Amino acid sequence: WELDDMKADAPPPFILTRNPPGAIPQFFVFSHRACVKWWRTKKSRVIDLSLIIFAAFVLGGITRSAWDLEDSAAHLLLSHLALALLSNVASLHIFSSTQVNYWREASTGINKLSYFISKVTVDLGDVTLRAVLFSAIYYGMTQPDISFGDYLLVSFLLCWVWAGVGYLLSFLLEPSQALVAAVAIPLISGGFLSGVNPPIAQYWDQNNVVMLGILAASPNRWGIEAVTIRYLAAKPPHLQEFVKEYISVLGFNMDNFKTDCTVLALYGVGMRIAAFAAMVLCNRGQQK
Repeated sequence: WELDDMKADAPPPFILTRNPPGAIPQFFVFSHRACVKWWRTKKSRVIDLSLIIFAAFVLGGITRSAWDLEDSAAHLLLSHLALALLSNVASLHIFSSTQVNYWREASTGINKLSYFISKVTVDLGDVTLRAVLFSAIYYGMTQPDISFGDYLLVSFLLCWVWAGVGYLLSFLLEPSQALVAAVAIPLISGGFLSGVNPPIAQYWDQNNVVMLGILAASPNRWGIEAVTIRYLAAKPPHLQEFVKEYISVLGFNMDNFKTDCTVLALYGVGMRIAAFAAMVLCNRGQQK
């Protein structure tokens, strides 16, 4: 396996030439190499996906017999927290495992954007697979009143965002520090800053602009609102008065599904832009 990994990380042939190809050919070369490495590391991927499946079964089993209208947001908090935590940790190795090779190749003048996009593109398959596996199991066990497509979309967007956070952490911190941060940040963001407990409405009532801004920076706050409002919108007419009361207690907006999804999509793009900037700017001395 060590020999295979060395082959997967071998520098592309054009590095030794004086006239390297353009950005697009380099993208395909780096993508091919990332695919080879993806296959070589399938054992660690099996472990990551097994944790996703285990978490979905455990949370689905806990929630299946206790899912009701009043606790819907709290149940979503747990499931989204698990997705955030596992996606963030699993994405750390995408760049950290090849950082030394990147420094060596960057000194030869490779197209850094092609390198970055190729690795992110290949990892998109794993990001999607995590969302599909977790959603299929959790949704199948709990059967919430929301279409599977909407639930899967939000799950994918959460995995998309937290994978980007993992990329960024892998450039900003040492591996051991990045792992601690990859656990701590989702726990804080997805647990305390989810907008469920304490609810967003509390800060609206207090006109606490600072806390509202902090909550807006939490991806899980947008994910929980998106699924919750879709779940509540499907309730029969005789429960709509209770739905309105519950929504007012939480401080969510029933018309915000598209807004929530758009924010998550842009959040993920922003994290990737920040990760690329960190890749280029951090340890610049190693790239010369």
